[in-house]
Amino acid sequence: MATKTNFKSSETKEQETSTKKAPATKKQAIVYLGPSMPGLMHGTILKTLNPEAKKLQENKPESKQLFVTPGRVAATRRELQNKGALRDIFEAIRGE
Repeated sequence: MATKTNFKSSETKEQETSTKKAPATKKQAIVYLGPSMPGLMHGTILKTLNPEAKKLQENKPESKQLFVTPGRVAATRRELQNKGALRDIFEAIRGE
């Protein structure tokens, strides 16, 4: 008894591949590395900006530099240890 095998032409495979939808891009989480404040703690992982984070970014646009992707956490923490622009932003927010 012969086994039936289905072979698709390369043209059919190309058509199927081209009609598939691209996978949805997953929004990456961000980590807040600024000073702790009510509703927003240092090291908080956010999937979306909470009201406190939005308010901080509206009032102090430079604070956006303290919201980083998980891959940038170590480098940003090193930057915060040294004097410089990022440290100045951190201190300005903490001083309020």
